[in-house]
Amino acid sequence: MRIGTSLARGYKAIMLEHSAAHMTGRMWNAFNNTQRLYLALVSGGCVALFLLLSKLMGWPVYLKCEASLLTSASPVTGIAVVVVGLFLSILAATLLLGHLRYEAGLFAACIGLAALASRGGTVGSLLRSSGRPQVYFAMLMETGMLLGMMGLAWTQLSLLRRSGWLAPEPCDPEKEVAASFATRLMATVSQAVVTGMLIFILARVDHQKQIMAAVVIASIIGSIAAHQAFPLRPSAPFWIGPFVVAMAGYAWAMKSPGAWEIGTPANALAAASPLHYASLGTAGGIFGYWVSRQWREAEREMELPADALDG
Repeated sequence: MRIGTSLARGYKAIMLEHSAAHMTGRMWNAFNNTQRLYLALVSGGCVALFLLLSKLMGWPVYLKCEASLLTSASPVTGIAVVVVGLFLSILAATLLLGHLRYEAGLFAACIGLAALASRGGTVGSLLRSSGRPQVYFAMLMETGMLLGMMGLAWTQLSLLRRSGWLAPEPCDPEKEVAASFATRLMATVSQAVVTGMLIFILARVDHQKQIMAAVVIASIIGSIAAHQAFPLRPSAPFWIGPFVVAMAGYAWAMKSPGAWEIGTPANALAAASPLHYASLGTAGGIFGYWVSRQWREAEREMELPADALDG
């Protein structure tokens, strides 16, 4: 009898260890390989759409020298490219990817918007071409405008959900705190603080690839940290964080513009353009939220065998 009991307990322990290892591996995979390929293909299609629109409508007029929409040679055209591109990308990507995640269409559209940010260039090139530090004020205003556009894009997702084209965001009342305004505000502030600190560390050189990598990496980690502290749904409080970082960086740059004459950004936060924050910042914020949700779901499944073993 004792031997049988010991064998049973040993078998349960082995199964628990195997389950824990399996779930730990799952923590790092928000999507399986097929889903990742599907997401990459649709995101690539959004990139192609933004590139096509930008070439057809002629923005930027001066390639790699117009990091800001409002200070460009044709601001109305640039805004039109963003609005039309976001609307078409979110509509098409949501219909194709809506079964994966609620925000999958918005994520793919933001990846497409990153192509427009790349064509616009860096803040350093903008400072050198404009020859005036007042561009920081325009970038601050542009960040608020782009945040409003993302709010409209979020409303588009809501309309698609109400029309039956998109499944609603699932809720988990047992594991997630109440979605009060104060809690959402704290989540956004937490995301912004972590994201800003990481961008300040990573964006030390005004190079396009480094700036883009710094924004996306910082936004992902910032959302993971904030969602672990404030497990809210849906993801809006987490992708708003990069916009807060951008506004703080530009406001700081307005007070201390630094060596703008030679094209040196005033600070690391202001080294990324509003389009960088709106595209890769939003996409990174959403992806970090997905990863954190996957971790929490994996942790919850890991608790079940432990309860069974105790029984």
